[in-house]
Amino acid sequence: KDEVKNITFEKKEEFSCSVQAIYIVAGSVVLQLPERDPIQLQQGDMILISDKNDYKNISYQIENITESNAEFVIAHIYHG
Repeated sequence: KDEVKNITFEKKEEFSCSVQAIYIVAGSVVLQLPERDPIQLQQGDMILISDKNDYKNISYQIENITESNAEFVIAHIYHG
């Protein structure tokens, strides 16, 4: 519980669009994006983070809020 992961979503110059998908396999987490309110996600939830071509990289935090380990999958999708 209360373990925090710092993650950086790196934009790739050769692609015009990018999306990051976060799927919560088990447990509950709080996602903290820059300049946004925290978002609580639970088992089975998925969120998409897309760029608006106004940043190079974005860093955010995922905090485990359950007693056991939270498990999640992150997929980076680049296109365009």
